[in-house]
Amino acid sequence: DRLNGQLRKVEGDLVRATGQAAGVILDELTLAEQQVGAIEAELRARTEELKSLEYRRANLARERERLLRAQADAEASEERTALAGRIGVALQKYEERLLKTKLSRLQSEFVRRFNHLARKEGFVADVHIDSTTFETTLIDRDGHEISKSALSAGEKQVYAIAMLWALARTSCRALPMIIDTPLARVK
Repeated sequence: DRLNGQLRKVEGDLVRATGQAAGVILDELTLAEQQVGAIEAELRARTEELKSLEYRRANLARERERLLRAQADAEASEERTALAGRIGVALQKYEERLLKTKLSRLQSEFVRRFNHLARKEGFVADVHIDSTTFETTLIDRDGHEISKSALSAGEKQVYAIAMLWALARTSCRALPMIIDTPLARVK
């Protein structure tokens, strides 16, 4: 009896303990569910924030790439501009040297052709042609300037023909044929 009484008491304590424990566990479970709900809400918020940040990061990456391309284009443009400047300087120097060479050749051709046509060897020893105005100055054997107004009408014609002939020879281009009083030298 005594053991049975103890057994009932223990079983009653167990039932009471089980009911109390269930209430505590239920409270803990409710609290845990609330915490899970709060954590899930925070997780959703963090997920949205992550998506927003990833979208922003992608936009920033695209912007960075665009800016890098723009910078590369600007650097390439600066290089092309610098190259164009160097080419311009080189072409200017080439043009100056070419002009000097061509004028030198034109001067020697003119002297040869003028003296040939005038049939006066050494009448014109040299000619100076200005590289900017292309104005010509005739020089005699003594180094004195020959005024064009001092030339006779025939010498002026010879001057013009000699200049055309020298230009044709220097430029390596065919010029039109010039016939100047074809019967003037017939006797």
